[in-house]
Amino acid sequence: MTNSLNDFATFKRLTRAGSRFSYYPPISEWNDVGLESNAINTALSKCGKNTALYIHLPFCEQLCSFCGCNIKITPSTEGHLPYIDKIIEEWNEIREINPEIEISELHLGGGTPNFLSSENLQHLLYSILSEVKISTDFYGTIEFDPRLVDEEKLRILKEYNFTKAIIGVQDFEEKVLINVNRPQKIEQVSYAVDMLKKFSFDDISLEFIYGLPYQTIESFNWTITRAVEFPVSGIILYPLAVAPWQKGTQSAMGHFPEPELETYFTLYTTARDILVERGFLHFGFGHFFKENSPLFKAKIQGELHRNITGFKRNQNNALIGLGVSAISHLPNLHLQNQRVFEKYLHYQGVDKICERSYQMTEIDNFLQDFTRNLICTGELNLDFLEQYEEVIERPTGPILEFLGHENLIKELKLTPMGMDLLKTVCLSFI
Repeated sequence: MTNSLNDFATFKRLTRAGSRFSYYPPISEWNDVGLESNAINTALSKCGKNTALYIHLPFCEQLCSFCGCNIKITPSTEGHLPYIDKIIEEWNEIREINPEIEISELHLGGGTPNFLSSENLQHLLYSILSEVKISTDFYGTIEFDPRLVDEEKLRILKEYNFTKAIIGVQDFEEKVLINVNRPQKIEQVSYAVDMLKKFSFDDISLEFIYGLPYQTIESFNWTITRAVEFPVSGIILYPLAVAPWQKGTQSAMGHFPEPELETYFTLYTTARDILVERGFLHFGFGHFFKENSPLFKAKIQGELHRNITGFKRNQNNALIGLGVSAISHLPNLHLQNQRVFEKYLHYQGVDKICERSYQMTEIDNFLQDFTRNLICTGELNLDFLEQYEEVIERPTGPILEFLGHENLIKELKLTPMGMDLLKTVCLSFI
């Protein structure tokens, strides 16, 4: 039986830099200009059933120095309303372009979505969902800070059928958390999980970052060992991303050396082994889920999907992003909104709000479908392989021979090692 990846030399030889294939092509290939309204309107008019919404809520009470997201620090919730109203304005314009959109999921990301006041949260959700068509299997997802549990907000989320929460934990070691300006206790995480379950959240995941300063193999082992004791359906592992624009803030706020590649590798494999031993199944890219999770059921039924918000249990036909820096994946078109908060508030019209774009070609669409099918099913589909040779005009034999020789696939299915190196497998076909 092929084992998971445990040899650093093999990892170093086979690992590849690149995107995590939540969409294709990567944003580095997009155009740094917007589009005329006609092109955007045409793509929006093709969004119908199974359209997902992503709303970016950038507000945070304080800065976590590991964060590379588009955020805005506001010590209180005062002043959030103009931004909420701008999102509603953007959505209403999209609804005018296409009143037939049917929403299958709403994902609130950030930033810290549960930092919003109860009044603003209610205002936002009512304005977005009250008059639009909603799928019978609709559900909401929220990225959740365990330090900001509020029963009134949970009641509002339940009212709008939010059943999935992704809790940003990062680590349980307080020394690690204090250094990155995120003081948080394990008891707060436990309380957050209990309260979410009380309000009917049936799909809860914990997110952790490996590679943070002061993490050791022993401390991260302890963190993940504690994590598997929580009554959650998923645990997600992300490597620390150290971007050039973050270094000044990180150095000013705490001790922040960049870890060696081998440290990343050992932290990851140690955590992975604990999760697999405790019955979590690796979906790839550091996402681990239990067999009783909604996502595992979706995978078995062939309904698993993946986009910028992670693995989904609905196969969305399109994703519309609202808010500053939000990304949309429309039929044949990728878009990103203005990344500067003040510019997003100032501009009028979806064409002016758009800052970056990418018009998909036939090859782009095929490669996106090809890699998404591989990621979501865990195997190489024979029909897709035949289409690949026709569309890409490249034989698959040498690629399959390489993947088989390196123990990344066996009988066209991803091996545990292939799951660990899923980016490498995908890039082999690009």
